[in-house]
Amino acid sequence: MIKKMWTIIFAIAFNSSLIFNSQGIYNSKISSEIEENEVLTSMAKVVDMEICETGVKMIYYCNDNAESELKSLLQISPIKDISNIKNDSEDIYFSNISNYDEFIELQGVDLKEQCKITINYKILNSENSLNKIEEYLQKYTENKVVEAKYFKYLKGKLDSNNMDYYNDQIIKALKKYGATNISSLKISNGITSTAVLEDKYNNKKINLNYSICSYESGTYLLIGTPFLDELY
Repeated sequence: MIKKMWTIIFAIAFNSSLIFNSQGIYNSKISSEIEENEVLTSMAKVVDMEICETGVKMIYYCNDNAESELKSLLQISPIKDISNIKNDSEDIYFSNISNYDEFIELQGVDLKEQCKITINYKILNSENSLNKIEEYLQKYTENKVVEAKYFKYLKGKLDSNNMDYYNDQIIKALKKYGATNISSLKISNGITSTAVLEDKYNNKKINLNYSICSYESGTYLLIGTPFLDELY
């Protein structure tokens, strides 16, 4: 009997799916890190929205000059429609490339000792392309010693214009993720909200921003992290 008991305890101790918090409450989700893409995707499913746009912006700094850096980026772009690099001034360069439903905006700014690169990648279709876009963007910096910042969002159409209902559904779902500091504000054409998801076990915070807005074409949810860089 004692041998069997120790066997059971050993199995539980090494089962990664069984995690107990400080209060002794079982929680199967705590063992895995909260991922930004997972949260955005989950919220889109909660309101059953029809995705129409996915966007990711990446910003990084490097020691090369802006024009040279943009040229190297265009060589490995997933869109082969290579356009000329243009400049607004002596230290600001940009290039816009597109292919059917994919759009990439590149901007390089020369600073005193380095340059700032901004890549804005959008896909306008019904697929959730967050992972696809991020994989492409990571290729741009895989051979560079840089730390990139990402700004991500999903946009989708909702079935009705009951914005309060959708907002309540999202808030309930966010609370299941342990979200705090949830704040909603009425705006002229809808609701905009912010929340913080804190993963204490992995020492990570996710700042979330979403807006539910009504237009002539319908009601839409725009949800992003760490904040919405798109106008709503």
